[in-house]
Amino acid sequence: MDRSIRLARKVTAVRVLGTFGSIFLFCGFFASTTFAQGTPFAPVEVADANDAEQVLAGAISQGDAERLVDQLGAATFAERERAVGKILEIGMPMVPFLRDAAQSQADPERQLRARAALTQLTSGNFETQVANFLSGNDSGPPLEGWPMVEATLGDNPAIRQLFIEILRAHPELVASLEGTTRDRTVAIDQAGQLIQTNMFQKQQFPTLADGVALLLPLMDPAVSVSGNYESALINVLQKQMASLRRDASLWPPVSMLLDQWVRRSRIENRNDVLWYSMQWDLAAAGALGVRTLNETTDVETLQTAMQAIARFGTIQDAKSLAMFIENDQPAATRMPVIVDKESLRVTLGDVAVAAIAVLYKVPLQDIGMTQGELHAKVAFLVDNAGYLPNQSADRVDAQNSARSWLSGEPPKAKPRS
Repeated sequence: MDRSIRLARKVTAVRVLGTFGSIFLFCGFFASTTFAQGTPFAPVEVADANDAEQVLAGAISQGDAERLVDQLGAATFAERERAVGKILEIGMPMVPFLRDAAQSQADPERQLRARAALTQLTSGNFETQVANFLSGNDSGPPLEGWPMVEATLGDNPAIRQLFIEILRAHPELVASLEGTTRDRTVAIDQAGQLIQTNMFQKQQFPTLADGVALLLPLMDPAVSVSGNYESALINVLQKQMASLRRDASLWPPVSMLLDQWVRRSRIENRNDVLWYSMQWDLAAAGALGVRTLNETTDVETLQTAMQAIARFGTIQDAKSLAMFIENDQPAATRMPVIVDKESLRVTLGDVAVAAIAVLYKVPLQDIGMTQGELHAKVAFLVDNAGYLPNQSADRVDAQNSARSWLSGEPPKAKPRS
C-alpha cells in the first residue's frame, strides 16, 4: 500500500470570524512601521465644531480615551486589535481623541492607525462600496488591492466575492499588495501565524479566503516564504482543495497561484509540497521534482520527487534520474509487500528505474517488477517497485535497460504470453 494511505492529516478548526469593525480597520493599514512609511492616506473630513466635539467627548472620559488611542501603537498585535475593537464599539465619541492622535507626529504607527479609525468612523461608506462592488458597479474608486487581484485572477462574481472575504479577514495583507516587497513578505508571514493560531489554539476552521490570501503576495517573485507560511497554506488547502477544484470560476486562476508557490517551496517542506501537488494535479511539481534531486539527501523526499517527475515530467527529465540508478539505500516504504512468503526489497535505485520506465512508457513488469503498480496521482506505488531476494539478476537487467534508454536506445517491447 503506497504512502497515499497516510495522507490524512488532522486539522480541527472552525471558520475564521471577527467583528467587522476590528477587521476593517486594518484594511489598508499595516502591522508595522514599515507599512506606515509607505502608504499614503487621503485627508479625513470630520466635524470641526467645538461644541459637537465636547458632546462626543463627554461619552467617555479623557483618560480612558487616551489610553485606548495609546494602545493603537502597542507592541503586540493582540493589544492593537483589542484597542481597535473597543474604539469602534464606542464609536463617534472617540472622534476628537482620534483626530488629535492623527495629527501627532510622535508615533507614526499610532498616527496611522488613528487616521484609519477616524476614516472608518466618519466615512461610513465601506458597506455601500462592498455592495456596489459585488453587484459589478465600479463607478466609484476601486477597493484597495482589487486592481492587483483583478490583474492576476481576472474578474467574475466568484472572484469578487472571494476578494471581499479576503479583505475582511486579512486586510493588512490586501493592503500590502500595493506596497513593497518587504510589506508583502511581512504580511504573508503574519497571516500565516494568525491562521495557525486560529486553527490550533482557537479551533477555528480555515477558509478558502485564508488560503488565497496566502497566495496573493506571491504575485511578487521577490517575496520570500517561511516554513510557517507553508505549513499554514498546506493546512488550509487540505481542507479547501476539494471544493476549490470543483469551482470552475476559481480553480483556473487560483491554480496558477498555487504553481507559483510550488516552484518556490522550501526544502524542509518539500516532501509535503511535492506529495500534495500530485494529489492536486499541479504540473509544476514535475520541474520541482527535478530540482529537488540536487537539493536534499532525504530518501523519502527524493523518492517523492521521482514520483513527481514520473507523473509530470518528460523523457528529457529522465536523465536527471541517472545518478540514482545504482543507489542501494532502502526506500521509505510503509509496509512490506509479501510474495510467496518473501518480502520485496525496494531501493532508491529501484524507484529511480521505475520512474524512468514510466517516462518511457515501459510496463514495470517488463523490468522484472512483478508487483509493480501504476497510480493515477503518484505515477507508481513505491512499495511495489522492488525485487524479491532471488531477483538480483532482474534488478541488474533493469538498471542496464534504463541506462540504454537514457543513451538513446528505444525500449524493446516484451512479447505477451
